Amino acid sequence: MIYRLREFPLLTTHPAWLEFVERACQACGLGPKAVGHLNGLWGNPNVLGLVGEEDTWPVALLVCELPTPMMLCPVITLAYNEGSKELRARMFCWLARWVRAAGHETVSMINRSGHTDTVYERALRPLGTIEGQATLLKVKLRQEGEPGAEVLTSGGVGLAA
Repeated sequence: MIYRLREFPLLTTHPAWLEFVERACQACGLGPKAVGHLNGLWGNPNVLGLVGEEDTWPVALLVCELPTPMMLCPVITLAYNEGSKELRARMFCWLARWVRAAGHETVSMINRSGHTDTVYERALRPLGTIEGQATLLKVKLRQEGEPGAEVLTSGGVGLAA
């Protein structure tokens, strides 16, 4: 069974739900504040939040946001599945219909799980053609005083705290 969280807000207060979302966020490399952020999104009409259940237990979570002025296309911000491939396929099918109904033909996703992109490509391939568009560069900032951090305090640019 698949539920759209916007239509079932009481589900998001159940302790089993909160435990599941914490696990999903952790698996996707998101910090502890992500759970509260996600729970604040469910009422937004520009956000699709789907939960998939098997044996009356949440096992999959899919979150997609429609573009804002800073995003060029809809973005899958979280995709997590402990359940079956069939459930995953049905959830992605629902997502595709929702994105098309909003007038868009593409969707983007960032893999921050630690799994290879091949895993995500296999899951997303039924939706359409996959094209690499960008590279996400994650920069762990140096601490001032650390070797190589001179650039943080030089170059005639004053950095305010």
